[in-house]
Amino acid sequence: MIGIRADANNVIATGHVMRCITIANALRKLGEDVIFITSDHGADALLAGESFEHIVLNIDWNTPDAESDRQREIIRKYDICVMLIDSYLVNCEYIEEISKECKVAYIDDLHEHIYPVDLLINYNGYCDNWNYVADYKNVFGHDKINTTKLLLGPMYAPLREQFLEHNPRGGNGRQILLAAGGGDICRLMYGVLKNIANLQDELLDTCDWHVVIGRYIENEGELLELAESMPNVTVHKNVSNMAELMSECDIAISAAGTMLTECAVMRLATIYAVTADNQRYDADYWCRNGAMIYAGDVTADRDKTLGVIVSELRSLVFEKKRREDCAKKLATITDGKGAQRIAQALASL
Repeated sequence: MIGIRADANNVIATGHVMRCITIANALRKLGEDVIFITSDHGADALLAGESFEHIVLNIDWNTPDAESDRQREIIRKYDICVMLIDSYLVNCEYIEEISKECKVAYIDDLHEHIYPVDLLINYNGYCDNWNYVADYKNVFGHDKINTTKLLLGPMYAPLREQFLEHNPRGGNGRQILLAAGGGDICRLMYGVLKNIANLQDELLDTCDWHVVIGRYIENEGELLELAESMPNVTVHKNVSNMAELMSECDIAISAAGTMLTECAVMRLATIYAVTADNQRYDADYWCRNGAMIYAGDVTADRDKTLGVIVSELRSLVFEKKRREDCAKKLATITDGKGAQRIAQALASL
């Protein structure tokens, strides 16, 4: 049995659990049994249709140290041999306790600690900012020296299988995707649409907008009201096949994060903005060599960032060659098969 520890709510949003579901599905295809462990019922809707066993700890998601004893009981009861942890809140002491019971794998986006794990995954392109190989050459576990296996770079990005089934559109530049993750806590989408509505120029007249509303969005009412006043806006709620929707679009406007890797696989010319601290490293990586367009940090300068988004969008809409150049550069970054590679590495533990 392989256990997966992750959470989802209106603060964490959906990204952690969603990527773990993708890995779990890849594990199932390898014949592995998987059980999800969450702190509360925040991830219930995401896991409902996946048929994985699911244990709810019924604790505060923000205090992982309080769950160690319960975790050890679960590991023993379900004979879990590998635990995949996807949380920014855990520390080395927490992982050390879990490692006394089973092998531990960790998805690391920030490299804030050197964790005593058997397998470490950082699929972000910016992971080469840090010297993982030297840092993890000899990591001490609770009773042994553990040489950690590293899975680094976008080739390990755990994208859903649907992204292998759809081809890029390559259309006329008039189909625009607007998304900001499960929560959109910075109201990025509302800000973009409001700016477009205020312009009243050919951007609004000639483009069709596809706005994706996630499960945990808090300003859904005002966003729907604004969208209803704009004739060329279609709202998509809780999209199950994002790859299919992306394949119908020419340009994406997105918050930084996992979705940027999805846009890369779909060769979608993308303008992105940082909306949370854990996205700050994306700001540099995805705009290298012009693969994507970085608009700024919404939390630092909202008006300027929204202005850059509108300006760069106008450029992409009317410059086909620029869209094509972005697509060519994105084609070199990832092939979308990262979940299968991670699953094989977990199974090998």
